[in-house]
Amino acid sequence: MLVHGNFNLRSMLKDARSDQLVAMVGPGIMLWAPREYELFRLADSPLAESLFWHYLQRAPVAESFMWRRWLYLLWDEVAQLVNTGRFNRASFDLAAKSLLPWLA
Repeated sequence: MLVHGNFNLRSMLKDARSDQLVAMVGPGIMLWAPREYELFRLADSPLAESLFWHYLQRAPVAESFMWRRWLYLLWDEVAQLVNTGRFNRASFDLAAKSLLPWLA
């Protein structure tokens, strides 16, 4: 599946009256990946996390994604650091802390 590459709340355009998703804007590096790959970025705020869990109720993903999402987030933060020099320490720490129970 071709994925958007920048799936987060800031890239969603929705109708204020109906709350329906109208478009996805600001794509990142588009690539072929499983649909679940897009979901890993929905961890950066309580609202994004709420959307993530709401989505999973309607379209479940593989159980192994629950630990892979944190690995994807770690990789994404390292890629940001290498490619742009920017590093979100809070996001990296959240991913590392959330991945630890799955490694035990």
